[in-house]
Amino acid sequence: MRRAAVLGALVTILALPASQVSAQTATPGVDHVRPWHVNATIGPSFGTVGTAPTTMASAGYELGNGWSLVGEAGTFRGKPLEFETVIPGATGPAVDDSQRANAFHYNVNVYYQVPERARLLPYLTAGVGAFNTMMVDEPIPGLGSIATLDRVTHAASNLGGGLTYRLSDWLGLTADYRLFVFNTNEAQRVNRFTTGVSILLR
Repeated sequence: MRRAAVLGALVTILALPASQVSAQTATPGVDHVRPWHVNATIGPSFGTVGTAPTTMASAGYELGNGWSLVGEAGTFRGKPLEFETVIPGATGPAVDDSQRANAFHYNVNVYYQVPERARLLPYLTAGVGAFNTMMVDEPIPGLGSIATLDRVTHAASNLGGGLTYRLSDWLGLTADYRLFVFNTNEAQRVNRFTTGVSILLR
């Protein structure tokens, strides 16, 4: 938890000067792009827990000069043993090939995005939050998936960056890399690289 507290303080320190600059440079009476934005991305992910389908959603507030504060939520799935190798206790004592593990993450991040050029939007990000894994049995015909009670949640910090290619004002292609670090005695890590289609709403 100490690592999460330190990174949380760092995120706050980074956000403060950006918000001050935004307040100083705002010009009354001039129309600006709405500061709120909402994004959603769906596509495959690759990394520590193998290849898995991924969905992500975020809502952010632009602080100015490329800085923004963003709340994120995402999910991806993998084989139980893949999670067990990086998150001890994540899958419970009994695991077999008829089960899968779902992972969820919820975090608050500071983003820095450089000005758009040739429809490309590169960014860097860091933040803190929680990472949850849950065992799910294979679906039973007519009943759907049955979730078990084998779940574990860790505080986790994350660091990464990415690139969005804007196809239109509301649609883009995104590549995002994240390193999740769990605040446990073993300091476990998950690398995740995601590509997909993004819906961009402002």
